[in-house]
Amino acid sequence: MLRVRKNNKAVRYILNHLRLEDKQELIAKYGRRKYKKKAFADIKKFNFDIGIDETTLKPFIMGGCNLVDKNNSDIGIVWLLSTNLVYKNGISLLKVIKKEFEIIDKKYFITCNYIYEKNFTAKKWLEQLGYKFVTTKECQTGFEYFYRINKLKGLS
Repeated sequence: MLRVRKNNKAVRYILNHLRLEDKQELIAKYGRRKYKKKAFADIKKFNFDIGIDETTLKPFIMGGCNLVDKNNSDIGIVWLLSTNLVYKNGISLLKVIKKEFEIIDKKYFITCNYIYEKNFTAKKWLEQLGYKFVTTKECQTGFEYFYRINKLKGLS
């Protein structure tokens, strides 16, 4: 997997070629009519890298961890969107993600977000990274809250 900085062309490519589960998640969050436009508007606010498939040279994954609130620097929102090329790049991607979480764990005490309940692949990856899932009354219908507490950050 190659990495490049976020650029609009790569973000749009990924949004136009999303895995079915990620597409369903964005539609559930933003609605069917303008989910790509609304997701693009939210995504472009953040700084992150794009994963590029080494064989096809196509972008296939984007994500990051961003502050929930400027007044609380201990809570980060994690997110990730991908195309079907993610399955081909799974092993190299997990290595990169584990290294990224070493950096994230130095910054945040809690990382969290909401996930579409049918996004089974993402849930499986998140479980491997130590995330827990709960449904709360604050969750939009069809979504679950997931979180991970970095116990070591809390002790520093």
